[in-house]
Amino acid sequence: MTRRLLFIHSLLILTTIFLSVSVARADSLNLTFVTPLSGTPGSILSFTGTITAPVSNSAAVFLNSDSANMPGLFTLDDAPFFLNAPLTMAPGATFTGVLFTVAISPAASPGSYDGSFTILGGSTPFDQFRLNDPAAAFTVNVVTVPEPASMLLFSTGLAAVVIGLRRRRQHQP
Repeated sequence: MTRRLLFIHSLLILTTIFLSVSVARADSLNLTFVTPLSGTPGSILSFTGTITAPVSNSAAVFLNSDSANMPGLFTLDDAPFFLNAPLTMAPGATFTGVLFTVAISPAASPGSYDGSFTILGGSTPFDQFRLNDPAAAFTVNVVTVPEPASMLLFSTGLAAVVIGLRRRRQHQP
């Protein structure tokens, strides 16, 4: 009888503990960027994003951290996210602002490079759930600008060709 009573009492305690522990549920966010942005090697690009908390979210969402992915020749600085983005977003709230910057290495070759940005958070200030899943994609286009010396050389050559064509026309009978 005491074993049975002990078993029932233990079962009630475990059930109470199990039911009282609230499962952290992360609501979602929508994140969009104005992309692509273009820059030259050695420049820094600022990415402006719009974060929207859907009206269907059950409560305010904490924006606790972020996760970013970018190829090796780029340095992504997420300090603007921590400085600009709100700490929480109520259902239906929207925020637009600079979320991060990307520094293009002077060694970067011309082309398009893709990256991704994810906001982490949840229903408490300590949650680290992916709030915008899939991650928001962005593109960096690296373009080159000719050096002034190259432009001068090209212009001089073009002027020589034009002068040569004019002289040729003037000497034709």
